[in-house]
Amino acid sequence: MILCEDIRDEVGNKKSLMGVMTGDVVVGSFPVVLSVAIFMEYRPNAVDPVRVSFNFRLLQDDVEVVKAGMVSDIPAGQSANLIMPRALMSVEKEVIFRILGSVDGGPEEEVLKKRIFVQSTTS
Repeated sequence: MILCEDIRDEVGNKKSLMGVMTGDVVVGSFPVVLSVAIFMEYRPNAVDPVRVSFNFRLLQDDVEVVKAGMVSDIPAGQSANLIMPRALMSVEKEVIFRILGSVDGGPEEEVLKKRIFVQSTTS
């Protein structure tokens, strides 16, 4: 799963991920509004075509800020790209941002965890 600022469609069924957030997210101050988008590729173990349901919850600390679900018909031997398009997310204070996900009603698992914080400067 990749957290970024925006995902753009390109020629040839390609995606460009802009502003990929590797590691924790450092901001200048709080409160802050972040532009966030999520990209995930899912490869089922099935050799036949499958219909898969996905559920996600986005949390700041233990507070749920977004809940989403989607269904994808995946052709045999292929993968599915799951994309949450760009959205604005308000962050009032230092938090642990987490994404929990489940497949086909299975157990929920943490699939992304990032600290959002202000980098202190020391002299």
